[in-house]
Amino acid sequence: MFVNSYKFLLRRVSNKTTLILLSIILIGAFLRLYNFPELLRFNNDQVRDAQIIDEMRQGEIPLLGPKAGGTKFNLGPAFYYLEYLSGAIFGFTPSGIAFFIPILSTISIYLFYLLFKKIFPTSISLILTFLCAISFYALKYAHFAWNPNVIPFFVFSFLLLLNKIIHYSYQDAINRASTYRDFIFLGVIIGIGIQLHTTLLILMPLFTFLTLAYLYLKKGKINFKKILVLFCIIIFLNLPFIYEAANNGGKNIQDFIAGTQTKTESKLSILKNISNTAQFFLQGSAYHLSGIEPQKNWLNIIKLFKSKNVAEITLFLSSLLIFLSGVYLIFKKNKLTKSKNTLYLLISFVTLSFLLLIPVGNELNIRFFIIIQFLPYLLLGFIIQVLLNSSLKKVYLVPITFFILLVSFFNLLNYYKTYNLDSYTTSESSYGGISLGELNEVCEHIKKISQESNLEKIYIENFKFKRSLEYICNKEDIRSIFLSQDKIKDQEIFFVIIENKNLDKNIEKYKENFELKNSIKIKRFVLLNFNNK
Repeated sequence: MFVNSYKFLLRRVSNKTTLILLSIILIGAFLRLYNFPELLRFNNDQVRDAQIIDEMRQGEIPLLGPKAGGTKFNLGPAFYYLEYLSGAIFGFTPSGIAFFIPILSTISIYLFYLLFKKIFPTSISLILTFLCAISFYALKYAHFAWNPNVIPFFVFSFLLLLNKIIHYSYQDAINRASTYRDFIFLGVIIGIGIQLHTTLLILMPLFTFLTLAYLYLKKGKINFKKILVLFCIIIFLNLPFIYEAANNGGKNIQDFIAGTQTKTESKLSILKNISNTAQFFLQGSAYHLSGIEPQKNWLNIIKLFKSKNVAEITLFLSSLLIFLSGVYLIFKKNKLTKSKNTLYLLISFVTLSFLLLIPVGNELNIRFFIIIQFLPYLLLGFIIQVLLNSSLKKVYLVPITFFILLVSFFNLLNYYKTYNLDSYTTSESSYGGISLGELNEVCEHIKKISQESNLEKIYIENFKFKRSLEYICNKEDIRSIFLSQDKIKDQEIFFVIIENKNLDKNIEKYKENFELKNSIKIKRFVLLNFNNK
């Protein structure tokens, strides 16, 4: 009877955990998928990708992918193939080809939990998974199509598969079919992952090699058949990239080498680059945990404190405290972890990432933190675990709960302020562009006014999202002519698109010579229609 009661209790605990995890994933999915076609960011890069998908539908298959930032080197084309596959399933629209982004981001929540439950108790793993699921940083990059945006899915899969391979290598009885399968999946993840970002092009193969070399040295043997399978799959998935390189005299490879030299030939000292990389880690951790984007230079501490910016100073001190405390506790209290192999795997991945980023420390952007976005949760998890394992558990429970609620509040608040486009109340960089919903609405009003006025030609004053508007309007058979501010004034009727905050200033600018016929508010923008007097 006692045994049956114990099993029943275990089932209840398991079911409760599953229910909580499912609720977290559903919350994360809702925040990523809610009104996605309207809220989707559609800037110049997204226009370029959408045009490439249009060409693929006409039979033009790209052999290369997007360019690596600031270089002439092109990554592999896997991202375009994923967009095409997404379009084939969800429709060849700007939102349809991007829909796989929030889907993989949602799956990443579950992968995050699988990874962290190997290190922490279930309760802490669930807390960390919830914080990751509602992180504004993660939500922001799940709201538009950009090749690095699916990196979390591939990094978490990569680490889970390597962790499984390490686990099997330590077992006396090895399930050969399972490990072959793991190597096949690992080959797929690496084969696609290295085509998503230049950092992963170096990081994934190098980290895999170091892991397998460690296992060989530790166990004294290695199955080269599995390594061969892994290698063949990676090569197969990169055949378009390899074929183009061979067919074009290796020009793209030369561009990669030239780009690497350009990026690393900096006048900054090694110490300065290390400092910049450390700042990148601190600010990325702060942004991912709090949902608040750092705006100041944290390396100039004196200037930071002189600014008297309470929010930024608090963010800096909190991030520094969590980072230093977490690192200290990981090395001091690592016996608390459920799996040291998993912990060491994550630490090694972060360490190698840090070392690889040092040469380009002066060019790091906080958006690249997406590669190691699990780091702040790893540090926070150890802090929570040590506090809850202490004799003052009940005392620490209050500030831990308050911290979790506070972090959740700021992330959700920033999400609401950013994606409530009808009443936008945050910085322009928070959203970072123009939405598909805004573009569609602008095109609809231009079409309606043009038809009512029987316009043969539609003239629009240039603005920073010209390419985006042109692409969307062309899809609706609205052929527009974009002109500079000087030339637009020569037209009898023309349109001007401005941001709400500049409305009065822009209207006054045109009032002397033109009559304002229509003024239509479209979320964060206003469509103005002028006639010559």
